[in-house]
Amino acid sequence: MGAAGARDPGAVRGEPVIATAADAANEPRVVAFGRLLGAAGGLEYLLGRAIEREFGISHAMFEVLLLLGRAAAPLPMREISQARVLTTGGVTRLVDRMQAAGLVRREVSPRDGRVHLVALTELGESIAVRAARVHASNVQRYMLDALPERDRETVMAGLAVLSRSARAALPQMP
Repeated sequence: MGAAGARDPGAVRGEPVIATAADAANEPRVVAFGRLLGAAGGLEYLLGRAIEREFGISHAMFEVLLLLGRAAAPLPMREISQARVLTTGGVTRLVDRMQAAGLVRREVSPRDGRVHLVALTELGESIAVRAARVHASNVQRYMLDALPERDRETVMAGLAVLSRSARAALPQMP
């Protein structure tokens, strides 16, 4: 029984019992996830700072430019919100800043006047291309070059699996 009287679910499944803070801190899955977050945070800082310094846009803006670049047509705000795991207010503020910077344009959906679509402008397209060149080089430098060459494709494939799994488990935005 834990401090609140609840049973440790690990004990039921035959998993290691986490009974102390030291057990919690050293549980291999907890450690692995902490390492993933630490690596992601460090890479986010390094890569995002480079894009912001050179192109004057945040990493979040860059990711939206890439999302729009992958799309065959303008995207509804809701899809951007879902893909970036942002609230509707958060995506509205982000797109407002991007529109003010001339990176995207908003248009009303011809099918549903309540839906706002977001599309790249020429400037947004140009910055997406130039920033992606810098970003790819920095991903190579800070992420891939840190790995043994034989492991790089495996790590990238594993990250794709984790990304799909997490996305599938997320609740759908209303």
